[in-house]
Amino acid sequence: YYQVLARDRLGVAFELEADRMANLRLPADEFAKEIEVIKEERRLRTDDKPMSKAYERYKAMAYPASGYHTPTIGWMADLDRMKVEELRHWYQSWYVPNNATLVVVGDVTPDEVKTLAQRYFGPIAKREVPPAKKPLELAEPGERQITLHVQTQLPSLMLGFNVPSIATAEDKRSVNALRLISALLDGGYSG
Repeated sequence: YYQVLARDRLGVAFELEADRMANLRLPADEFAKEIEVIKEERRLRTDDKPMSKAYERYKAMAYPASGYHTPTIGWMADLDRMKVEELRHWYQSWYVPNNATLVVVGDVTPDEVKTLAQRYFGPIAKREVPPAKKPLELAEPGERQITLHVQTQLPSLMLGFNVPSIATAEDKRSVNALRLISALLDGGYSG
């Protein structure tokens, strides 16, 4: 969750987020309404925008085995078949302070933030979380290609290459060189 608020409202944000973490209720009737809102948001942001749709398909093909394969909002087919019980199970499995990361930026001190975090999240009991599945990409994925025929103002070409990340590269300098090449080739209108 992302919030922008006045400094004197930080405690309110902590209180609300801690309440969401510990006491969220997922009534079936509210879920039924909200899933329709999410579907409509998906239609507006992705399905009705040719470039968004193309980029979503590109990522699905580029990352067949990792979480990057699935759009953040989800596939429409998944939204159509999702049940409130699945959402409740996911919430119970993963929504615990020992599985959360908090980032606070602004006119506050670390001590203030730590005090608020301990006050609001400290009383929430820790629970075991399921082991995270490490995404494993194909060792030698080879070339994959997709052609979409959608109406756009200009033809587009998307290329992607499997390269090491800063976490996986033996030579960390190569990652920075690849980032520079990427910026030069795709850094704006003159790329």
